[in-house]
Amino acid sequence: MPLITLYNSYSYFIIRLFASWTALGDDSVERRMTIPSFFHSGYCLPRSIRWDGDDQLNSMQNVINGRQPKPYIIEICKSWEWLGLDIRGPFSITTNKHTHIMTLTDYYSKWVEAFPLTHNMVQDVAVFLAEVICQLGYPLAVLSRFPKQLLIEINNELNKLININTNSLVIHHCQTEYLDQVTESLLNKLICELVKKYAYTWHIYLPATCLQLCCTEHPTTGQKPFTVMKCSGPPSFSTYRELPYSESEIRLSSFVISPVEGSKESTSKYYSAQSILLG
Repeated sequence: MPLITLYNSYSYFIIRLFASWTALGDDSVERRMTIPSFFHSGYCLPRSIRWDGDDQLNSMQNVINGRQPKPYIIEICKSWEWLGLDIRGPFSITTNKHTHIMTLTDYYSKWVEAFPLTHNMVQDVAVFLAEVICQLGYPLAVLSRFPKQLLIEINNELNKLININTNSLVIHHCQTEYLDQVTESLLNKLICELVKKYAYTWHIYLPATCLQLCCTEHPTTGQKPFTVMKCSGPPSFSTYRELPYSESEIRLSSFVISPVEGSKESTSKYYSAQSILLG
């Protein structure tokens, strides 16, 4: 069995083994729109190989001003530029009525923020996003697989809190779930163990558990996310950052994560990291 297929099966097994919960996503987005089209872009030259589903992916984009948005290969090469937003749950209800967990991941440094959510999911997500932005600055954008209506509501609430007058901070992107599968697997395992150990008080231990993950060497980069994020950390942007592409172009494009500066990371090391996780 190919390693990638085995690794994906392992991640799915971890989720099913410990809890009956899911990561919130848009059911209208089909898996073939991201795999292999998006995954293979990490090591194939643009346009060098055509994969099943590419033509339909391109044709499904809206034509704007008489033209179809141009797809790009977007390289993630700095901390706190492109983030991934996920919501996992439902879990056992805590004493403070929390049911879900929001995670915010910096794709470059692997830094992770995690927050417990109540049934007021939209308001909670907006508040926590605003809080993180106030502490760490503005990213270029936050990628998510949330349904379109949920993204609209989150952006609207976020705009009320930080007054950025844009609807493009949290952007729908099909690749979100698959862009960094190693960190996704680590988070799934961490959350499963946390909720299993502290069924009704997991919200209390979530911040410390998340910080511990950030202070542990990441198997992909060979460095601690804390080191990459804080020591060589990102410049703090206190105002909204203009996107280098339109929202439609971002949705159509494929992301590639560059090796962390100063590390000996390579493609072979990436697959070695997956082997370590598989045990």
